[in-house]
Amino acid sequence: MFGQALVSGNVATTTDTATVPQQAVSAAKSVAVLPFINMSNDPDNEYFADGMAEEIINALSKIQSLRVASRMQSFSLKALRVILTEGEKKAIGKGRVTNVQAYDFYLRGRQYFHQLSRKNLEFAKQMFNRAIQIDPDYAIAHAGVADSCSILYMYFDAREFNLKQADAASLKALELDPELAESHAARGLAVSLSKRWDEAAQEFETAMRLDPKLYEAPYFYARARFAEGRAGDSIKLFERAATLRPEDYQAPVLLAQAYDSLGDKANAESWYRRGVQILGERMELNPDDTRALILGGVALARLGERDRSLDMANRALAVDPDDSALLYNVACVYASLNENERAIEVLERAVDRGFGQREWIETDPDLAPLRGTPRYEAILKAM
Repeated sequence: MFGQALVSGNVATTTDTATVPQQAVSAAKSVAVLPFINMSNDPDNEYFADGMAEEIINALSKIQSLRVASRMQSFSLKALRVILTEGEKKAIGKGRVTNVQAYDFYLRGRQYFHQLSRKNLEFAKQMFNRAIQIDPDYAIAHAGVADSCSILYMYFDAREFNLKQADAASLKALELDPELAESHAARGLAVSLSKRWDEAAQEFETAMRLDPKLYEAPYFYARARFAEGRAGDSIKLFERAATLRPEDYQAPVLLAQAYDSLGDKANAESWYRRGVQILGERMELNPDDTRALILGGVALARLGERDRSLDMANRALAVDPDDSALLYNVACVYASLNENERAIEVLERAVDRGFGQREWIETDPDLAPLRGTPRYEAILKAM
C-alpha cells in the first residue's frame, strides 16, 4: 500500500497522543492564502480561482523564513512582513509566463491533477498539453505532462506509451528550465519507473536543493527508494515530506510501512496512528475521498482494527470498484487481515486494470502473506 480510531465508520482523532509523532513547531512567520471567490456567473471558472490561490501558495513557499499554509489547509476554509533576499525574489518569479491563455490551461491542469483518478489525470494531461501548444517553452507545463503520465503509469495504465511520454516530457522541461525544481522532480519520478535508480536519486537531490520546500521531491524520492528495496533510506525522506506538508496523510502511512518492513513495530505503530489522526481531519472535509479511505483501511488493519478497517476498504470499493490503485490497496487491507483469497482476487483485478508497480508488489509488507503462493507468483510473472 503505498487510536479511538473510528466512530460510525468515520475516522476520529486518536486519544493516545503519546504514541503519535508530533510535528516540530516553527518559529518562522506564518501566512495562509485563502481561496479566491469566483465572482462570475460561470461555475466552471472555479478552477481559475483555485489555481491562482495555489500559484501564490507555491510562490510564497520559496521564502525560507516564511511558513506557508498548504493548499489543503487553506482550501479547507471554502463554505506580510518579511525581508526577501535577491535569491528569494528570483525564486518567486520562476516558472511564470506572460501568455494568459497558456497560464489558464495550466491552472485547469493543476485542478484536475489534484483529483487523483484516471479520468482526471487524463484531463490534466490534456490541459497541460493545451498550454504547451500555446507556449511551447512553458517548462512547468511540460513537467505537468510528465507527472500526469508517470502517475497514470504507476496506478492506472502500465503501458510503455505512458512511460515514454513521461520520459520525453520531463527531458523537455529540464531542457527549457534546468533551474526549475519541478522539472528535476518530474524527471526523477519518470526515470525511477524505469528502475534507473541512480539517475532518479540525482534528479531528486537536485530538486530538493533548488527548492527545499517542494513536497513532491522527497515524497517521490522516498517511494523510489522503497521500491528499490531500500526501506531504510526511504525513512528520512518520508519524514521530510511529512514535515513539509503536515496535513498530508500519505507520507505518514507510507513511513509507517517503511518502519514495518524493517521490523520496527513501535515506530510503525506511532506513524500509523499519526496517519489515522490526519485522515480523520481530511475525511471531515471529504468523506468520499477514496485514497483517504483506503489508506485509513490499511493503517487500521495494521493497528488491529479489523472491523473498521474492512468497513473503510468496502466503502472505498463502493465508490469506484474499477480503480486499479484503489483495488491494489484493498488487496493490501485484505492481506493484512489474513483474508488471503479475497486479497489475491482483488490484486489480480488491480493488475488487470493497469496497476503497474511490480517492485511495490514485491516489497510491500502488507502483501507478505501472499508471497510464495502460485497465484501471487503468476501475477508477478504476468507483469
